[in-house]
Amino acid sequence: MHLQSAIVDCCNEDTRSNELNFVHSLEDVLYITGLPVDGLAIGHNTEGTYTDMCSKYLGENGCITDGSEVCFSWLKEHFEMVPKEAEKNSPKILPFVRAFLMYILGSVVFPTKSGDTVSVHYLPLLQNMDEMDKYAWGANQLVHLHKSLSDCKKKQTKLIAGHTYSLLFFAMEHIPKLALHLTGATLEEHNANLPKSFPLLVGWAELLEKSADKARKTKDKAIFKQTLNRIYEGMRVMMIWMRRMAIVWQPYTRLRPLDQFLPSHCIGQQKIGMSQTVLICFERFAYHRPNISPKQFGLKESCLQYPLVELGRLKRLNGRTKDLGKDEKHNTLVELGRLKRLNGRTKDLGKDEKHNSYK
Repeated sequence: MHLQSAIVDCCNEDTRSNELNFVHSLEDVLYITGLPVDGLAIGHNTEGTYTDMCSKYLGENGCITDGSEVCFSWLKEHFEMVPKEAEKNSPKILPFVRAFLMYILGSVVFPTKSGDTVSVHYLPLLQNMDEMDKYAWGANQLVHLHKSLSDCKKKQTKLIAGHTYSLLFFAMEHIPKLALHLTGATLEEHNANLPKSFPLLVGWAELLEKSADKARKTKDKAIFKQTLNRIYEGMRVMMIWMRRMAIVWQPYTRLRPLDQFLPSHCIGQQKIGMSQTVLICFERFAYHRPNISPKQFGLKESCLQYPLVELGRLKRLNGRTKDLGKDEKHNTLVELGRLKRLNGRTKDLGKDEKHNSYK
């Protein structure tokens, strides 16, 4: 709870940044999680009902009654054991592969507040396995996490439904004092063992595991408890060192040259981390504002000529409202693309031609 509370307290609801305005950006997501941040958007489809999608891609319907989700327990019951006749290149194995990927998406990439379900909306994205790396999974994960942080900030929920480990390792990258506190390492050990392999999440997880394992093996229960408390209190320590400006603004310089660090399908995507845009995942969206923290990208404030256009509130036909994007200064709308509604209708949401705020 200490970790979660500190993360929420640090979050700035208006800018999606923290107290000192350094941003958890697409660049961080790419390097830490290994998920692509440039590619196709993840949106709703019009392939029929949830039960239709479930039956089509998994071979049977497992949707919760009147819901758009399936339980992990149902996936485990029906797809944990792969029959012998389902050979590697056989179409019969596809439902089992999709079920496994649905579990990964629901438990790691886009975890829900319940922690035991995953949305059926992801199934059409798994139709062609060869096309999966074309989706911007990392960008959509960032939207999912920001929405959850926003809900917590507004006290709508006490649980963060998102990949909080990426936030923790982002903080450890930018605040060495926090990393020293959590791992119990000396500064020399810390500098020598900094993760340098893609994705960075694996290296940081191993360092934390070694720290916990070392405490777990000790016969002194007091030392073990002290180590656990050090980890639980970590984000509170993060807030202290943030206020003391103990921040490394560009921690990833050690990874250069990037073409040797990044896999071939991710080379060049780090440039997306500098884009001012609106990220969209299904009905959710989030600002991406690197202009708030030019130091992170080695830029001067004078290099950023235009602010990100603010999102206005447009009224839907059913009376509900949603922030969709209006540039009050120029009286234009930000291009969010043509979004498909579940009923198959589409609606143009506008484009700011002058500033090209969304690509």
